Formats: sequence, C-alpha cells, structure tokens
Amino acid sequence: MGLFKIVGNACICMLIVFLLAISQVISPCITVRAEENSRELEFSTYNEKIIDIKNNVLEDSDLIVENEEIKIETVIHNTKLVEINRVKIEYFTKSKLKPIKVVNVDKILAGESINTYIDYYFNKAGRYIIEVKVSGYITKNSSKLDNNTIKEDNIKIESNSSVDIKVSKMKELSKVVVQQGYNNGVKSDDNLKTLKNIVKENGMKLVLNENVLSNQVLSEAKLLILTQEYINIASQVEINLITKYISGGGNLIITSSSDIYDENSNCEYAKKGNRILEAIGAKIRLNDDQAIDNDINDGENYNLSFNKYNIESELLVGIDVDKKFKFFNGSTLIIPSSSDNIEVLIEGHESTYGHYYDKQNDNVSVNKGEVVGLAIETLDNNSKIVISGTNFYYEDEISDSNFSNYEITNMLLRYLAPVPKIELSSILSVKIDKNSDNILDKLGEKVIVEGYVTVASKAESNSNLFNNVIYVQDDTSGIEVYGVIESKVKLGQKVRVTGRVSSKFGNAQIKLQDENYDLQIIDERINLILPIEFSTFDSMQEKNEGMLVKTIGKVTSIVENIIYINDGSGEAVVYIDNFIENSIKCDLEYEWKSKIKVGDVISIVGIVVEGTDGYLLLVRDLAEIVNISDEIQEDIENEEIPELGEKPEVDVNPEVDINREENIHSELNKEKEHNNISNEEIEENTLSQNIDKYYFFFTIALIIVSGNIFTLFKSERY
Repeated sequence: MGLFKIVGNACICMLIVFLLAISQVISPCITVRAEENSRELEFSTYNEKIIDIKNNVLEDSDLIVENEEIKIETVIHNTKLVEINRVKIEYFTKSKLKPIKVVNVDKILAGESINTYIDYYFNKAGRYIIEVKVSGYITKNSSKLDNNTIKEDNIKIESNSSVDIKVSKMKELSKVVVQQGYNNGVKSDDNLKTLKNIVKENGMKLVLNENVLSNQVLSEAKLLILTQEYINIASQVEINLITKYISGGGNLIITSSSDIYDENSNCEYAKKGNRILEAIGAKIRLNDDQAIDNDINDGENYNLSFNKYNIESELLVGIDVDKKFKFFNGSTLIIPSSSDNIEVLIEGHESTYGHYYDKQNDNVSVNKGEVVGLAIETLDNNSKIVISGTNFYYEDEISDSNFSNYEITNMLLRYLAPVPKIELSSILSVKIDKNSDNILDKLGEKVIVEGYVTVASKAESNSNLFNNVIYVQDDTSGIEVYGVIESKVKLGQKVRVTGRVSSKFGNAQIKLQDENYDLQIIDERINLILPIEFSTFDSMQEKNEGMLVKTIGKVTSIVENIIYINDGSGEAVVYIDNFIENSIKCDLEYEWKSKIKVGDVISIVGIVVEGTDGYLLLVRDLAEIVNISDEIQEDIENEEIPELGEKPEVDVNPEVDINREENIHSELNKEKEHNNISNEEIEENTLSQNIDKYYFFFTIALIIVSGNIFTLFKSERY
C-alpha cells in the first residue's frame, strides 16, 4: 500500500512539473500576441481614429499676402459612438512652442461634427505650416459602446492635423477685384471657379466682393470685373466710385446678357450697364437685344460660338483659331462710327444678327454679319475697357476646353492686370538660407533666372528622362525647374525661367505655373556646360546642389541602382534611375551593371541632389558612366589609392571625420546583417531555450521519484 502511495505522489509531481515546463515553452508566444492585440485595441478605441480633422483656409484667401488677416476653419468629426468632453483645439506655428490660439469646446457628441475658426496673419512672405492639436476625454458613462470596451474612466485622446499656407509679397502681385451681386439673393461665386484658378496661376490677388463696393476694396486694384448680377443693382454712389477708379488708371471688364429677361423681371442689363459706360466716358454701348443665328448654332439659335478673330491684335497673338469663342444668350454691341480707340476682337458669322426679344423697340438694329462679340476700348487716360454682351468668363463657358474662352480670359487678365516686373536673380541668390533652418529665405517668392540647360526636357531627349523637370545652371549655381512637360528644351540652350521658389526633399527648385509663358528659350544655340570636377568627397557637398559635376573613384560597392565610389577623400553615392538611357548607343536595361564591378575605377558625370540619407550624384546619361580602369592601370600600380583611415592628399575640411564617412556603407551592411535574423530563427532559439527548461524540470521529477522509491525500499528493509 505504501508503494502505491509513494508512486502515485511521484507521478502527480511529475505531471505538475511537466505542465510547468510546457507552459514555459509556449507562454512567450501567447504573451506577445496578447500585448499586440491590446495595443491594437487601445489605438483603435482611444486615439486618432476617434477624431477626424480637416483644416482649410477660406476661399477668399486663395492667395495670401503679407499682413492680410485670414480665417482658418477646422472641422472636427467624432467618428465613434462615444461622447468627447473637455475638448481643446490648439494651433501652433513651427517657430512657436506655445499655441498661437486655443479654442475650448464643452463636448462633442457621438457622431457629431463641429467647426471652429481662428483669425491670423503673417508679416513675412514664405511657406507656413499651422499645426492643429485636438484633445479631449471620454468616460464610461458617456459611451454607447459595450462597457467592456472602455476599461478606464476619463481617458485622454489626442489627434493632430496641419494646414499648409503660402504667403506672398503684395509687390509681386496684381490685384483683381470681381464685384458680385448682393442683397438680391443672387451670387455668382459658383460661376467663377475656373476664373479664380486662372487669376491665382498668374500670380494675381483675387478679391471676390459680395458687399457694397468701396474705396478700400478698389485700393491698389489693377482690374475691376463687373458681373451681370452686379450691374443690374449698382447704385449711383457705386457708379461714382467706379468712375473715380477708372479716372485713376484702372481697367475694367463689363459683361451683359440678352434682353430675354427684360419683359417679365427687373433685369435691364443693357440699360443699367450703359449707365456705367456713359459715366466713365466709354463710347461703346450694350444693345438691348439678343444675338441669334438660325444657320450656324450649337442647338439653339441663341447658343452660339464664333471663330472670326482679329488675329492682328496684340491681345490675340497665338490664339488657337481652330477653337471657337462660346457666346451664349448674349446681346450685341453698339460700336460708334468714330472708333479710333476701339478694337474689335471677335465678330459673329455672316448669318448672325441682333433680334429684339422683349419687343420693346429699345434696341439698335444690328444686321447679319455686323455682330460684335468682344471689343476693347482705350480711354483718353489709357484705361482699358473690355466689353462683351455675354459672361464669357463664367464657368460653363470657360471650363469647356473645346472653346477658346479660357485662353482669351487668360490673355485679357495678363494684359489688363500685369504682374509687377521682377528683377533678374542669380541662381545662387535664390537658394540662400542665411539662418540654416532648412527653409529658403525666398521660399514662395516669384523669381526670374537665366541659365543654360544641363538636363534636357523629357519631350526633347530620349536619354534624359527626368519627369517634368529640367536643370538650369548659371555662373553661380544650378537648380531644378519643375513643371516642364511639353516644352522641347535641349541641352546647352539658354533659357529664362519665371516661377516661385519651392523646395522638395531639401532641394531648391523653381516651380512654373504655366510652361508656355514661364519658360522661354532666349538662345537656341547649343552651348554645353562642362561639368566641374571634384574629389568624391567634395562632390557630395551642399554647395554643389543642382550643379553638373564630375568625379572619379574606385567602386567600393554596388547595391541595386546605387554605386559607391571613393578616391580616398571620402565616399560618393551615385544613383542611376531605371529609365535613364544611353545617348550614344542603345544599351539594354541594366547593361551598365555588366560593365562595372567592385574594384573598377570609373568616371561619373551627374547632377548633385539631396536624398533622404544625404547627397548623391544623379546620373543624367548612361554614356557618362565610363570605366577607366584599363586607361589608368599604370597609374594605379605606381600610386595606390590611400587606405581607409590614412590622411588623403587632398584639400578637405579638417573638421570632417573621413574615417566615419569611409565606413558608413560597411557599418550599414553590418547593421543590416545583424538585424536580418529571420522570425523563424528567433522562434527556433526561443523554443530551444524553453525545451532546455523542460529537461531541467523533468530531471527534477526523476530525482523526486528516485528518492521516494529509495525511501520505500529502506522502510521495507528495516
């Protein structure tokens, strides 16, 4: 009986020990997964997914100038079934640790959205980022979720967002005022979306005025546009202000509509528009009729489009004559017999004529072939008045690329509201960052530079396939020009570039708005820029960013499309895009890899750019990667490249740790190898360690059983 008792106890002990050992083997996996699931649940329940934030600058501030007060709107949406209490919205700028504005909200109900607004201004041109931080608290009692989901009470949640704002100098811009209708429930804002984009792209400051016209609104404006909704309600006081504005040299666009609405409403566009034209001293008048064409139209006899352009006018130079000018439900113009200062820009067809729709006999007869769709009159003080019987710049007319309205509107804006002339800048001055804060001093400013092309456009070159960019270099430096898509620009041609200073991945660039206007070839002759030769170390310096350089070194490593070379002064990194080709002969893709190996000495020409991990040489042409090992074999035998760590016989910055630069790549490889242990290996090692624990506990169990058996035999014997 004692034997069975002892053996039974020993077996139970062994079972317990065995279970403990097994738990040690499998428990690490269970623990890790539980922690991961817990973290995932916490993120989805308590953090950013609860709050959705959207920020925007209100539409009337599309182009912001220095010291202009703007309104920033923040829309906060509570996406979960939980109430958020004690909500705080904080606004920060990059340069300030304390918030520039704080808004407190008592609570945001589950599924609710709220809007908050702040007013702010910037006293200097440039690019600014406003960071928005939203925080609040949720409680168990305020949640519609299962009580098991929220484990704690008063949990703080946070979410962040930002808005990017560009501020311009007023002296660089041209102010355009669009006077809209007011106090009659009619607004034309939806009809001006594309017009606003054109104004913005031309570097103009657009003011959409929905209130009574004032001197403040007209101050510094070069162009005033009066919509048809406005001319129907303009007061005499406002007409006096317009007269004063025009007498001071301002320009005007005024448009009307047909008399189709005159019979049953108070819309007398021609009559009321002519009050303004008469007050400012113009001779052209709007006719109280409707232009129709029963032979040539777009479905209805008042839905017209004209292509009879005055191609001799400087305003229409380069107009696409294959496109027609859309003229929908418009009136004709009355051109006086004495028209020395009047230029007709667009006329109707030979079958187009004026028809009095309202039958009030208050129109002037316009016969077939005499209809004028668009004209410009120059007043005695040189102010320009553009007049049309239709709203040619409204959305339905201007947004259709099959018509010329967009192009004509763009031409008129550039002519009537020219942007102030900008002085020519050197490329180096564009890239200045005096305080070394990685923000260019001229960021956001409009500049003009001239230089020679060092990377041709994609439309011109089969080998230099840099997407949408060219590189330009003058006597001071080089820079990327972004926005070159269709222009055919060759290597060595001299160009004039007009655009805004921008930055991408730390590289300075000039961003074009419209390459047709902002990129000019001023010398079509080919004057190729020769690359400046540097040591491998010096080629990687910031001062060479955007420049065409050449360097020679020994290949130390090749990793995919990256070649590392060294002449003993320090490592240079060379990047070869998959789409770059050979301008001399057609290489197969990746053929350069078969011609270059570690240990070869090569010559490289390319553009210096800043990458995510430092500077590198961007190859523009595979023909400019030359293996010169055979040519300099004799020199290599007589004069070895210095070993790593030796002081190179070149002029380098003594503060630079050359050994560190030399060993960057090898250290990265070691780190990569160290971190490249697979998950299977980790699990195998963990399992092996825990099996060792299992054997340890099993051995203890055997010792216990042996001890019990020994005690049994001893008691039986004695």
